[in-house]
Amino acid sequence: MSLETADCGPVAVDTGFIVYNEPNYPLLTDMLDFLNIATQPTEMSFSVSINQGEIEYSGNNLNTLFAQRRNLFSPTHWQMLTDIIRFNRLGKQTLAADPAYTPEQTLETFLTDNSFSDPLIHHYLLPMAAAIWSCPTQTMLKFPVRSFLQFFENHGLLNIENRPQWQTICGAVTNTSTPFSTGWFQAAFSTPTPTRKSKPSPGTGIITASKPRKACTKVLTTWCSPATPTKAMP
Repeated sequence: MSLETADCGPVAVDTGFIVYNEPNYPLLTDMLDFLNIATQPTEMSFSVSINQGEIEYSGNNLNTLFAQRRNLFSPTHWQMLTDIIRFNRLGKQTLAADPAYTPEQTLETFLTDNSFSDPLIHHYLLPMAAAIWSCPTQTMLKFPVRSFLQFFENHGLLNIENRPQWQTICGAVTNTSTPFSTGWFQAAFSTPTPTRKSKPSPGTGIITASKPRKACTKVLTTWCSPATPTKAMP
């Protein structure tokens, strides 16, 4: 979408696709390269404001980490920082262990077993996790800990340094409309037959209006025009 601003005129804002990094999204990287869609380096930052500004900081650098200068003398804030380092270290050790935590064990279990502090949990970990997965903080405590740690590891969130470089599309995703609407792309990745529904099978079952079933190994889901009729998929 485009927003009008007083100083800069129209500014393109991504409300769906925002960023990616090459190590974790190689196929997307290859597709953007193939379509000659320009990208540029960007940042994925994290900021926190709790209890209407009672606690505020950002993880960009030391200046923003202590944006509230009183936190230089706050034992609570320093405890959070030291526990972040410990969480990162134990997270890597847990992923390397054989066997590590089972799929049924939760983030809450991991935090309790390792006696992590409330500042780490409520000022850092849960706010970040809830922002990533767009869900309530209490829901995050029930998240499978191995999946949680693996996601953090894959995206460099268990590192203080050496995190992957984030990329974004130049001029926002509105600039990708032409490459994605070309005839060859539609022929390769779409079908003129309306899809009614899909359901699990040894392959992936696709039920269309003209054929009762078509088995395939991969399905590309994409957006459609607001004018395109759609049906719910059970």
